[in-house]
Amino acid sequence: MALWTKALSSWSFKRHTVSTHMAGNTLGVTLGLSDGLKVDNSVSVVVCTYNRAARLEKCLDALLAMNEPDDLRWEVVCVDSSTDETKLIVEEFARHSRIPIRYVFESDLRLSCARNTGLRHAVGNILAFTDDDCLVDRSWLVNIWRAFNEDASLAMLGGRLELRNHDDLPISVRPFKERVVLGLTNFFNYIGTSNMAFRRRVISRVGMFDPEFGPGSSLLAAEDSDFVYRGLKAGFKSIYDPDVLAFHDHGRRTELERTETQRAYITARGAFYLKNILQGDPQAMRLALWESVPLVKQVFRRLAARRAPGDEARFLGYLMKGAYLYLRVRTRRAMGVRG
Repeated sequence: MALWTKALSSWSFKRHTVSTHMAGNTLGVTLGLSDGLKVDNSVSVVVCTYNRAARLEKCLDALLAMNEPDDLRWEVVCVDSSTDETKLIVEEFARHSRIPIRYVFESDLRLSCARNTGLRHAVGNILAFTDDDCLVDRSWLVNIWRAFNEDASLAMLGGRLELRNHDDLPISVRPFKERVVLGLTNFFNYIGTSNMAFRRRVISRVGMFDPEFGPGSSLLAAEDSDFVYRGLKAGFKSIYDPDVLAFHDHGRRTELERTETQRAYITARGAFYLKNILQGDPQAMRLALWESVPLVKQVFRRLAARRAPGDEARFLGYLMKGAYLYLRVRTRRAMGVRG
């Protein structure tokens, strides 16, 4: 525990208000950028939350019920943008926790900004993410630690995501049971911030999450895909490991919620494609064509048969809308306007 205290005390005092509780001790401090600070043999678990106090309570319960490797130090960094009682809940958990739990308030409602704030305050050399509506398996931390310890070349890790409640729609999950090595053509389906971990050196090389992507921005998703893609292009080894298991308690049960989720994901993917195409990336162009050309062909087949275009036209429209939204974001950014 002295190692954690030494690391935390060396932060500069700059930006976010943080409450830190360590084995019954409370520190109220204002912390700034970590400036490369890390603690060896350690994991920081970052959870970002917005007005989901009840779900966050279940998330923290699951985290604190995990089995722990004997040689590991770990912490939870909870980044909150809420107006509900979230802060009180986190601080109550922290008062009774055997491991450090830190509360950080982030006023910017863009989820990527909250994720980046969590990264700035985390001290672990392995950085793990789960969401406030997810419940990790008891062996989640053990299996993350095992995967990185067994393979020194491993840099990014995606885990399995199953439904918590089978009354929910089977969306926003990754139920695949086989281990997969990830590359530039298959990463979309296998890794996301609901269940993801990576070494600190990844952000040192490729930067943090793009704040123009993700919930709270005009591009409602793909902040994790954009980050992972940059890591893969930089040559970082990445895998999907089904033993790293979490459960998604998303609560979406209607067809309208399914459609809204599809729209957010596909629209953001269209923006992701254009962002990278404009940077001269031929792989992004190939990915965009692989997704869009079959949709265009199917639309024309249906029209030739005098049938309604169907879902293919809708999905193609989402991709095009995403490209338009990214152009708008880029233009407004050039004019000094956010969003």
